[in-house]
Amino acid sequence: MSKRLALCAPALIVALAGCSQRPVTLSNPSLKATVNPSVGRLVRFTPANHANLLYLSRQSLDANVLANDVDPGGSWDWGGDKVWNSLQADWKDKYPQGKRWPPPDTVDGFKWFIDGRDERSVTIRSPRLGDVNAVVRRRFTLDEKAPAMTVVNTIRRFAASDIPVHVWSVSQVDPPAFTLIDRAAGEPVELMGEPAAAMTLLDGGSAIQLTNAPDGSKLGVMGRWIAAVYDDLILVQSAPLHPDAFYGEQSSVELFTGKRYVELETLSPLVDLQAGESLTHVVTWRVLSRPRSAAPEALVRHIRKKLGEARDGG
Repeated sequence: MSKRLALCAPALIVALAGCSQRPVTLSNPSLKATVNPSVGRLVRFTPANHANLLYLSRQSLDANVLANDVDPGGSWDWGGDKVWNSLQADWKDKYPQGKRWPPPDTVDGFKWFIDGRDERSVTIRSPRLGDVNAVVRRRFTLDEKAPAMTVVNTIRRFAASDIPVHVWSVSQVDPPAFTLIDRAAGEPVELMGEPAAAMTLLDGGSAIQLTNAPDGSKLGVMGRWIAAVYDDLILVQSAPLHPDAFYGEQSSVELFTGKRYVELETLSPLVDLQAGESLTHVVTWRVLSRPRSAAPEALVRHIRKKLGEARDGG
């Protein structure tokens, strides 16, 4: 039976404002995941017999720090897994603060609240985002046994706004050996900034291999999954692709490579939500074994087999 958490008092405050709480750890025999609502993100994703795969810029993020205990100007680069709610091109022109970077801190850095929890899941809720008149909820659910997690991200508009929204999931992970990215048939590859990383097309051009670039490199493409390949395992994030929808970044999966971390990013379509409407973006995380002798192209087929993904031509 599902259990709702109400650990803050008094009850009236919980009902009106929600509950800002300490980190919550979910676990099954093969995985632990820690969500810290006080900074609005996932801060641990730890397979059995392995270190945390998420990069953290401050060790305190993994403990009991509250958002007002850290420098708010650096919120976007704390590490972990987070979401942004609007197109980067809109940050300067449409947001009241008139800034291009870092991202709007109302969603990235403010305290979130626990909306509910049961044995294998926890839901956190953002504060009311006055810049876009919306609220974001994220429900993290572990598989019963497998090293897998589903994250249901929903943005709901409570009043009219002329700023379109999407769910942009950003996971800062420790640098892998290389990254593999699914590429939908015939879709162009969007290079953003200097193409400093070495890029290789695999499996007839239906996937991309990218090595890390310490000076930073960004790539985006229309695809269904992105995978960080480590020495002993593969972290895969997958999300539905909607071919007929409009993606504001012209990409549904993106990769940023840097010296301290790599960003695995998935994006929903960009939508003009009306008051009362919502948009949901579901991201599934899976940890797969890495066949030791498999070349990158064979790893692409290995990933697709595990995902049960059918490709054109077989």
